Parts: sequence; C-alpha cells; structure tokens
Amino acid sequence: MAWSQLLCGRLGDFEVTMADVAAHPGSAASGAAAEALLLRACALLLGDDTSGSLRVLAPLLHDPQSLSGVQSLLVSNAATICLVYSNDFEQARELARRWHRTDLRERPDGPGLLDMIGGFSHLVEGNIAQAKVALDGFIRTLLRRTGFGMDPVGVYLGYLVEALYQSNELAQAAAFIDTHIELIEEVGGMDGQLYACRVRGRLQLLDGRSEDAEKTLSLLEDFGYRRSLDRVVAWALQEQVSAALYAKQYSKVPALLGRLDALGRRDEALASCAWCEIGLAALLAQAQAALVLESDKAAITAIEAALAAAARNRRQLLATRLGLMRAVV
Repeated sequence: MAWSQLLCGRLGDFEVTMADVAAHPGSAASGAAAEALLLRACALLLGDDTSGSLRVLAPLLHDPQSLSGVQSLLVSNAATICLVYSNDFEQARELARRWHRTDLRERPDGPGLLDMIGGFSHLVEGNIAQAKVALDGFIRTLLRRTGFGMDPVGVYLGYLVEALYQSNELAQAAAFIDTHIELIEEVGGMDGQLYACRVRGRLQLLDGRSEDAEKTLSLLEDFGYRRSLDRVVAWALQEQVSAALYAKQYSKVPALLGRLDALGRRDEALASCAWCEIGLAALLAQAQAALVLESDKAAITAIEAALAAAARNRRQLLATRLGLMRAVV
C-alpha cells in the first residue's frame, strides 16, 4: 500500500500508512525494517532530496544481506541516482557494476539496467556519445521485450531522447517523442519528463512552432509546481528564456529571469545534490540573456559565473557550451 501511494503521489496517505507500518508488531523484523528505510529513501528521492535519500540508504548499502533481490535492486538504483546528483559519477557507475556482478546473475534475461544507470550518469556528466550508446541499447532491449510491460520505456526514454538531441539525431528524437509522449507523461519520472519535454520544446522551436514550444515548456513548469519540484521549474524557466531569445521575444526575458533568480538565490548555498541544478539553470539563463541583450563586459561576467558553476558540478557538456559562448564574445 505504501509503495502504491508513494508512486501515485498520494503523500498524505503514504505518511498514514507508514505510521501504521511502524506500529505493526512485525515492523522490527529485518526485512520489514529494511523495506521501511527503502520507502523513506525513495520518498526523499521522489521529492528531489538526493542527499537526504543517500543518508537513509547508507545502512542498507553497508548491510545488503538483509535485503531481498528486489530490495537490493531498488537500493542500488536509488543510490546510483543520488550519487549522480552528488557529482560522484564514477562511484555511481562502480556501484552499478558491483550490483551487476552480485544480483543480476539470477536474472540473466532482464533488461540491462546497468546500461541505463551508466548511460544516465554519462548524460548528466556530459559524455553524450557514451550516454547514447548505453541508453539506446537499454531502450531497444525494453522495446523488444514485453515481460516488464511498457512502463520502463516511459520512465527512461526521456534520457535517450536528450542524448539523441545532443548528438544532432533530431529525426530519431522526434520519432520517439511522437510515438511515446503519452506514455512518458503518464508514467515518466521527473527526470524522464524533464528531458523529454525540454527536447520536445526545442524541436518545436526549430520547426518554427514557437507557440507550441511555449505551451510545452509551460506545461513542464506546471508539472514542477504541482509536484513541488523546484529543479524542474528552474529548468523549465531556463528553457523558456532560451526559447524567447531564439524567437526574439525579448520582452518576456526579464520576468522569466526574475522568477528563476528567486529560485536560484533560495538554494545557492546547496552543494553536491540535485538542487544544485537550480542555481546552475539560473546562471545559464543569465549568461544566455547577457550574450544577446547585454554589453560584452556584462556577457563575459555572466558567462564566467555560469562556467564556474558548471565546472564545480563537473558538467562537461555545459562547460564546453559556455566556453564557446565566451569565445564568441
């Protein structure tokens, strides 16, 4: 019941159920205690609190013997995502490899979740070629097999769509979105929806459909507000700044930057967690706007600030992009 409520976003009901679990006479058993910790960690992760989730997961990572096979899978999956947003990309991939060596032997016919984790870590880090190869193999494996249902495609396809877009394989990215966007919107996690909607908006913009792009990015922003996900809101606003600059709708930019700056200032002291991306998105938007609308001196200042944040968070693709912007100025 708690898993169902958590995954459906019924957090009030989830807390009531978790209280009932804690009061149950069997709650102290090792398997039940481990599952309760795992539920708490996943609740924090779904709220984008990756550092909090990783702290809750720590005892389960250090004592995997108390876990069932499914619990071990979920612990490893959640921990690797948390490590990616801690910018510990190599450690995330090593944890995935370690889990693969121990648990996956019992399920040789399952899809390559190890490839998804590796691909996702490379995508966030900015190693697009490696991300695309891993994610493409994983998604195509899922599409060939129906034993797991189509839900995993909806959850993870956004990662591949972003990698395809960054690889300039726009037609393939568009084909995946056109075919599966309803599935992504129905079951996709926050990152899957974030990546898919951003790419959809960019493709609409490139196709001359600026109003459709604006609607897509506004819906992404609304999704972030509904789920209380400031990081999703921040990236939606950054994409709206980018779209307004591309369409030369400059009058929209100051208000978008103001809303984004308010989010970024609130979380500017955070480090090594998913919420760091809020400030990163704000600085990127400011650099983009300064490049088009400000003096060369102001543009360099804004670009340097964003570049420092990208380097601090080890985002190679973003750092390269900002370096090219600086070279243009």
